[in-house]
Amino acid sequence: MEVTIAKTIVTHGNELRKIGRFVLTDNPLVGGRVV
Repeated sequence: MEVTIAKTIVTHGNELRKIGRFVLTDNPLVGGRVV
């Protein structure tokens, strides 16, 4: 579970970097909703 969540956060972080927006990637819910 923890590993999957961590990978998901990293994936969202990479996607957000491409978009060029700064988001609180520390929060899985925020990252999931933004993406």
